[in-house]
Amino acid sequence: MLRRFLLTLLSSWIVNPLGILVAQGFGVANSPVVILVLLATGACVPFQLLMNECIAATESRGQAHAGRLQIGLLLSVQAMACAVTIYGLSVQRFPVPLISVVVVLLAMNTGLSYRVSLRYYRLVTQAVVSMRAAVVIGIIPGVTSLLLYLTYSLAATRVPQTAAGFILASTVLPSLVQWWYLQTIPYGADQATSVSTSSRPRLVAGWLLASVMALAALAAASTRLREMVAHLSANHVALLLVALNSMLSLINTSTRAAFISRAGSGQQRALGIAAMAIAITGAAAATVGWQATPLIALIATQLAIAWVIEAARRMPVSLAIRP
Repeated sequence: MLRRFLLTLLSSWIVNPLGILVAQGFGVANSPVVILVLLATGACVPFQLLMNECIAATESRGQAHAGRLQIGLLLSVQAMACAVTIYGLSVQRFPVPLISVVVVLLAMNTGLSYRVSLRYYRLVTQAVVSMRAAVVIGIIPGVTSLLLYLTYSLAATRVPQTAAGFILASTVLPSLVQWWYLQTIPYGADQATSVSTSSRPRLVAGWLLASVMALAALAAASTRLREMVAHLSANHVALLLVALNSMLSLINTSTRAAFISRAGSGQQRALGIAAMAIAITGAAAATVGWQATPLIALIATQLAIAWVIEAARRMPVSLAIRP
């Protein structure tokens, strides 16, 4: 089970940046709509991790679940936090209508990604996902994005007025295709005996809210730092943003694996390592030159996000009392 899960993660991590490489080759990677989508996507990643790696994983194991109101509020907070971050902290002045469209699409993508993760976790725990299927599930988002960016690159050189639509589609379509593929894999026989969500404990709203607020603050700081680092090379802003957006996924790989394998001691070690790394990067930021400080601060915020996600995986639950 763990091998299949890690194979999906690594396949996705390797393939995802290919679309930007294609756009860079065509010389259209640094357009405002691409930069906006990359910045906004990075700002939403912590919320997506909370949904996928904490809530969906916990629910798939039958331990607890989040109510529809909690999910709706989390998606609303993500949209508002992302909009405020992009509009208030970015040095680029993106049109407000375009920001609104992007944050709504990304909120839809987070909700869809949550459903994808929930189904995928259940399929993996039932051992019905083959090694081949694990690779396909991992590369679907990257391949879909690659095709969209290729189409965008070709359209940008011929019909520029329609090109932005393909970039906007890249915020939702990869998860939609992934969801469709997962629907072709049937559940195992034991799915019929699953416990109704009405009888499961719920995540404590206060702890969930605290996690969301902490992630919102860290996501805002991380987005601003990513933009500062990316603009150190004006000709490769999009490529640097993609590389920096991949950093959090790479940092979380080990803690995801520990959670899926139910290795409690691994979680304890992950928290300790994250705490030590944050302290070390903070001390380094105070001693090295100012040019390296944004990158070191970015690494620290990414590790802090990983720490919050790891702590959120062990959120307390309360019994769901039904009349």
